[in-house]
This record gives sequence, C-alpha cells and structure tokens, in this order.
Amino acid sequence: MLPSDYPTKNTNIQKWNGWHVLWSFYETFEPTDERLKVLVGDYVSNDGVRYNKANPGVGLEDGPLPIKYGEDPNDTGVSSAIDLILLRYADVLTMMSEALAREANSVTPEALELLNRVHTRAGLKAYTGFSSLYDFLQANLTERGHELWFEGGCRRSDLIRYGLYIDYARKYRASSSAQDYMVLFPLPQYVIDESRGQVLNNPGY
Repeated sequence: MLPSDYPTKNTNIQKWNGWHVLWSFYETFEPTDERLKVLVGDYVSNDGVRYNKANPGVGLEDGPLPIKYGEDPNDTGVSSAIDLILLRYADVLTMMSEALAREANSVTPEALELLNRVHTRAGLKAYTGFSSLYDFLQANLTERGHELWFEGGCRRSDLIRYGLYIDYARKYRASSSAQDYMVLFPLPQYVIDESRGQVLNNPGY
C-alpha cells in the first residue's frame, strides 16, 4: 500500500501504492485517536513535500494509507514476514458489549464498560452514557471499524449483522451493482452439480 515517495527505514521494500481507505472513513476518527498513528492521511515524502487531503499527490489520491503492520526490516521485495492479525481481545470485548446490550435491549453498565475499555485504550475520553440503544450500537459498530480495520475480515460480517452491508456499498463506494441478495455468497457450482438437483444456489445467483 505504500506509495513510492513514502519514507521507510528499509529502502529495499517495493512500493506499489496499492491499498487505501476512504477519506470518509478516516474522517470518522477523533483527531486525538492514537489509532491514527498507523492510518496515515498526512506525511512528508522522501523529497520533502507534505501530502494530505488538500495536497494528496499520487500517494493519497485514493485515500489514506493503512500502515497497521509496520515495515518488515528484512523485507527485500513485496513479501513481508509480519503476520496478519486474525484474533484479538478488542474483538471479544466489543462483541460481548454488543451482545449484552442486544440481549437486554438496553445499554447495561457492563456493556458500556466493555466498550470503554477499547475506546479509552486509544487515548479517548470514556463514554458516559447514550440516549438510546440505537446510539450505543452505532458507537459500537464505529469502534469496531476504528479498531479492527485490516484484521480478519470483521467488517463485512459486522455490516451484514447491522443490516448495512449493501447500503454502505451504495453510499460509500457508489456501487451500481450491489443488490440486496449479495449479503450471501453464491454456492460453488460443483456443489450444485454433484447434488443432482438437491442443492439450489442462494437466491439471486
């Protein structure tokens, strides 16, 4: 995801200017959120030019840079040996917080405390309360987005659970092809073929 002019200690890393996040996602973070240290929307290039949303250059033209995993000091190309994150305790805390609130149909003290454990760890002030369960759940979804981006494929299942997956594709990616049935994947054709008519594909496919 690094643009060619992004400064790295290891100069052997190949930079292809690949993955980016949307500016609309980046701007949902509070400015003091410590997680922005690895979601780069402002940097000074190797040639001394400062790039940001107002002056994106090539590196930020498609959005901020997701540099959660840092650079591999031994990398000599594009194959970093740093492992991707698949499971993390913040995922457990926010899922438990959501589950408790949904089960009680209200914002319980334990649900609020669990959410705040993740929120305050990022250097942010604790939530003191919410006017509704809806507001709490939206805050939880936002927190999971801020905490778990580029980890283990959480976002798709989160948005489906909240009933927002297709809406987000249309709103933030301007998708003209996203259809409601696409919350499910198609079944593999070989499964359908081998079933000899007993297995039908998911609706829409």
